[in-house]
Amino acid sequence: MRIEKKISIVLIVFALVLSLSFAFQSIAKADTKTDSQDSISVTVSPATNEINLTPGVDYTAKLKVTNTGATPFKIYVSAAPYRISDEGYDVDFETKDKFSQMADWFSFEYDKDRVLAPKEDMEVTYIIHVPENAEVGGQYAAVFVDTEDTDSANGDSVQVAKRVGSLIFANLGGAKKYGGDVRQDIKWWYMYPFINDDQAREQNIDIDKDGAKTFAYITNSGNIHNYATYQLKVSSLWNEWFGNGYTWQSDPVSKLVLPGTTRKFVIPWENDKFGIYFFTQTVQFGNGSNGIPSRFQDTSWTFVCPLLWVIIAIVIIVLLIILLIVRHYQKKKKQQKKLKEAEKQLAEEDAEVKEFLDSHKEQLKKELLAELKGEEGKDNLEDKTGDKEKLDSKKEQKIVDKDDLMSKYL
Repeated sequence: MRIEKKISIVLIVFALVLSLSFAFQSIAKADTKTDSQDSISVTVSPATNEINLTPGVDYTAKLKVTNTGATPFKIYVSAAPYRISDEGYDVDFETKDKFSQMADWFSFEYDKDRVLAPKEDMEVTYIIHVPENAEVGGQYAAVFVDTEDTDSANGDSVQVAKRVGSLIFANLGGAKKYGGDVRQDIKWWYMYPFINDDQAREQNIDIDKDGAKTFAYITNSGNIHNYATYQLKVSSLWNEWFGNGYTWQSDPVSKLVLPGTTRKFVIPWENDKFGIYFFTQTVQFGNGSNGIPSRFQDTSWTFVCPLLWVIIAIVIIVLLIILLIVRHYQKKKKQQKKLKEAEKQLAEEDAEVKEFLDSHKEQLKKELLAELKGEEGKDNLEDKTGDKEKLDSKKEQKIVDKDDLMSKYL
């Protein structure tokens, strides 16, 4: 029994050692591959190339590929369409339009079997076969160089996603048509959060929405690419009126706008001072041909308020509303109290009038009847009748006073 137990323990320990050995080998192999992948680095020059093409004529050019890493690799070269998918200028290398047909016209000449050693260069020749019926205007493509890592130490071949490219901007046929439109966007007010860009990223806050930024949307309606330059000038209300206030001007921002696309230009304004400011946007685009102006300018006023000030203002407004509601309630309650006191006073006076009338009613009746029978009845009757009219008048006056008092508090 003891022998069987010892054998079981030995087998368990052996199994554990064997498992740990396989695990360490797997980790070491994974680390080796990761190190190998991280050591792959490649560059291509030129990064961009602006060329002129002629329908029916081939165009030949060269790229230099350099292994700037520590691992040898083979390369694979291909062409892809280059187009823009949105105003933010996100690139689409898959979809073709009339300005990216050039991707189908490429052929390449290079040593496909060569393993490029570290620090070595090799040339790639590309030929663009331009069709005779190609439409004149701009054509845009990307030449990609993909690496294939060869690990000679263990004989494995590992495909690595290392890709670099060179952008080709072509003017086909020489017929340039410029055209464009500028749409500028300035908000009439901004709230500044008390955070920086790093804090915004940590809190997932969109600085484009929460900060003071200006936007210009430039549309290229021509048939060739063109550069647009955007600049922002900000001046305070005091400076506009008196000429010696706050003023700030950004550096010009120049970007390429492809035909058939709209590009959004964004310039931040790093200021959080409360006040009214005038934003002047200047855009230089095109060459002024075809009736299209080459310079656009627009000025708009903007109210800038720090976010903390807005919060304080909202709190003050809420407190004022609560105060008005409380004062209105207190005033109404006070009026109701006065009304009850008036009603009580009128009730007491009504009771006094009624008591007076009840106490003199029978006496006046007897005196009037007696005086009617005597010689002095006529004169006495007039006197007594006058007393009765006074009583009636007093009663009516009390009623009027009651109505006035009720109308005063209702």
